Amino acid sequence: PLFQFGWKSGLLLPLLYHDPDGSGYRYSKILFSKKHFDKVTKLKPEPGDVFVAIFPKSGTHFSGQLVLQVMNDGEAEFDNFHDVVTGLEFELLDPEVNPKCEGSSALGIHNFREKYQTKPALFLTHFSTNHIPYSDDAKYIVMMRNPVDVLASLAKMMAQGMGPRLAPGIETCYHMMFPEDLNNW
Repeated sequence: PLFQFGWKSGLLLPLLYHDPDGSGYRYSKILFSKKHFDKVTKLKPEPGDVFVAIFPKSGTHFSGQLVLQVMNDGEAEFDNFHDVVTGLEFELLDPEVNPKCEGSSALGIHNFREKYQTKPALFLTHFSTNHIPYSDDAKYIVMMRNPVDVLASLAKMMAQGMGPRLAPGIETCYHMMFPEDLNNW
């Protein structure tokens, strides 16, 4: 109820999201700062690097694992998916930002070239395609999922995380995932 009021009234939006470059696209403040956004957008892809852009709650890990196996002829082996695939948004993996990550084997924008020497690199992101670093020599895949399934997945995830009483209702989830002005989301 409180969350739903905050979302519907627009009070939560500026607390949770920011527009790091003034383009009108809003991203989660929880996942990364303007400084991290700038690092990502200045990344120089190397030949063959693969970027998989996926709308949230659309099978990010599943899609990433499929692409990883295709890139490695079905022979990719790993203990932790995040040790072989770089998520562009996850600033919290950077020990400069989060000292608890010191020594972590997870790949982030700060360490993927040093830690994972295999080329090409695989990047997963929820960034708008406008903000993904571009190179004619890199490969780009955009994955999409049925919007009804996206909505159901978000509602279920929020109910599991917040508990069914505190989680926003399906209508609020709809407005969170599919705002009226999709061009600015």
